[in-house]
Amino acid sequence: MRAHKASATARVIAGACVMHHEQFPRDPRVSPEMSAMCWCFLQSCAADRALAASAGYVSMQRLWRWIERMTLPGIVSHYLNRKARIESRLRDLLASNAIAEVYVLGAGLDTLAARLAPAFPHVSFIEIDHPATQSVKREGLARVGDLAKNLTLQPCDLQTTLPASLSKKPGASRVVIAEGLLMYFKAARVQEILNAALGEGNTRVL
Repeated sequence: MRAHKASATARVIAGACVMHHEQFPRDPRVSPEMSAMCWCFLQSCAADRALAASAGYVSMQRLWRWIERMTLPGIVSHYLNRKARIESRLRDLLASNAIAEVYVLGAGLDTLAARLAPAFPHVSFIEIDHPATQSVKREGLARVGDLAKNLTLQPCDLQTTLPASLSKKPGASRVVIAEGLLMYFKAARVQEILNAALGEGNTRVL
């Protein structure tokens, strides 16, 4: 992964969210706020700006949908359904006032924590991801506005390091989100990540 450049997967998913909202603005799976944030995240380099801009042209939308059908049919709906399900479950848990911390591992250019942090100021939201991707995300969030005080971006290469903050704090209830992440690691590393995330006490993994 290059410095100051987000992972290819993160950029593709962000672009897919922008494109889907352009095509289907009433689909609740991609809100205007979510689309706008993804667009801001795709402004750090010429290639990403071109990707974001292409989402607004019908001819390019058709091309991207054709590529999807030829390579991974239904993958965009898979991404959106997965995100919607995770967000619905997380909102339910947050509404119960039973959660003190939300960790998002390998957050990429996902908007979930950035969107929910202002609405739940009593909850700590921590994103952990590769420094290159987080550099791009910080730039994008600066375009969106001020970073919520309860949102922390913690750079870390999970392939080689487990941040100390991931260790379970005694008595703290938490949600750990590992969306589309663990399949990139070997089984032993997955076990290490889960052991660190779960620790002891009340932890849910989404």
